Amino acid sequence: MHNRPKRYRVCILECRDTSLFTALTSAAAERCVAAHNASDDVDSYTKGRRPVRLIHSVDAGTDRCSAIGLTLAMRRLSRRNKLKLIAGDATILARVFAEGDKGGNALRENFRRANKNLEPTRNTAPLK
Repeated sequence: MHNRPKRYRVCILECRDTSLFTALTSAAAERCVAAHNASDDVDSYTKGRRPVRLIHSVDAGTDRCSAIGLTLAMRRLSRRNKLKLIAGDATILARVFAEGDKGGNALRENFRRANKNLEPTRNTAPLK
């Protein structure tokens, strides 16, 4: 039996109030949305802003530290830059890596390997 390494995804969720929340998950992006819509965590950013919906996700590879670094770098993006990223502006990711954490080179290489043949997920359906 082979243990496949976990794959991580960075998800950008849009809340009912149109704010954007960036989350890291090792599950399917849809499970991340379901978890944020159902969580009883009082301190959760999304608790009072439900429902949330997935508007973008990026495969962050199998290295947990790099995935966390990518998540933190994406969280630091302004709303305007997150919207540009969602619209497909590749220069935003280059900026994320340039400004990234100390492990920027490993992060960049893992991201490149992970996304060699993958397209980001986009959802443009309106919130209910």
